[in-house]
Amino acid sequence: GNCRSLYHVSRDFPDGCDIRLAPGSTDSCVGFDDVTLSCPADNADATANVAVQDGSYPLLKCRPCGLGPLSGDSHSLSGRWAGSLTWGPNQFEGMISEVDIDHYRVYVVDDNLVKLGDIQASLNARLWANLFNSTYCDVTMYKVTMDVVLPDGYAYFMVVPYTRSGLELNIGPVTPRIQDVGTATVSGKAVRGVGDLAWPAWIVLWTASLTYCSAWSCKCSWR
Repeated sequence: GNCRSLYHVSRDFPDGCDIRLAPGSTDSCVGFDDVTLSCPADNADATANVAVQDGSYPLLKCRPCGLGPLSGDSHSLSGRWAGSLTWGPNQFEGMISEVDIDHYRVYVVDDNLVKLGDIQASLNARLWANLFNSTYCDVTMYKVTMDVVLPDGYAYFMVVPYTRSGLELNIGPVTPRIQDVGTATVSGKAVRGVGDLAWPAWIVLWTASLTYCSAWSCKCSWR
């Protein structure tokens, strides 16, 4: 039940799946494809990787070209992080191009690159700033200053593009591990947020469905 579908036939997934409707059209930032997965017969190992029976995984073509150094934590409270993050413009395949990017979103993610909780920051793409400079990745082009309540399981900040056709890419570059250096507490307890369950980072297009699963393991018994 820990799955997320983008292009989907909803009847194919159990009630425990978190499903959102697909965008109204294809997107140039994703090379959509389909793949059929299978598990070994009589498999008893819930952590075993699934096998690719035929087809291929979708291909992500867009991502921020790079991240700048993550600042130190300036917040005095444990469970809070305050500081700044910078990143560069979108890289489309082998060149810098923001033609298809509407804005960028910053998330806290866990060790499996699962997005935790809500968007922490967003900035609109500066399309014209890169229109005639398709080879240089300036990792200081975008900068956000954040004051974040760290959700349980936090590990990194991740920056993902949101495209002009309405698709948020599910994975992007991540910072070094977040260091929470605050020591002060409130009422004897560290302040810590509880993140919502979000979808993991790997992509599978299951027949007519783009599906996210908590791990590519044989406990995902789709047929």
